Amino acid sequence: MHADMDRMHRDLFSDFVPTWENPNPMLEDQNRTRATTPEQQQVVPHGAGAGRENRLGVRRASPMFAFAPRWDVRDYEDRLTVHADLPGVKKEDVKIEVKDGMLRLSGQREEAREEKGENEQWFVRERTSGKFTRALRLPETANQEDIKAKFTDGVLEVTVPKLPPPEHQARQINIE
Repeated sequence: MHADMDRMHRDLFSDFVPTWENPNPMLEDQNRTRATTPEQQQVVPHGAGAGRENRLGVRRASPMFAFAPRWDVRDYEDRLTVHADLPGVKKEDVKIEVKDGMLRLSGQREEAREEKGENEQWFVRERTSGKFTRALRLPETANQEDIKAKFTDGVLEVTVPKLPPPEHQARQINIE
């Protein structure tokens, strides 16, 4: 029963804004611990369950589900690093901005155009395309003037150096 409720929950939220994560990220771990069949043991990928089934019973991505890149953000003592997976995205289609303490990554992944014959249709179609935006609030110690980025093999790496923390020295107050 729990697996059915979890599946209904995922299906309910699957067609919402694609950059939302699963409303309850622990669902996947809970499903794995009480799964009894191979079907129940599968972890549902980000955005799965969206759309409709074709005549072969294969789910297609919903038009509402656009490309939403995954990223890892790591906080070191002297810097913050962001690694974003952008497969199929060209460097010139990526934009990085900093404004009001927010690091914003945006861009677009074009859909692959293929000529199809009259009797051809998709068997499985899981890749997505479209515009994307991700935003991250930077810590107060972020040095927003010295942010660097590089793009290699479909992975964007952004390094945000940190300023040294302010020294909180005691200040003597004179009594009048």
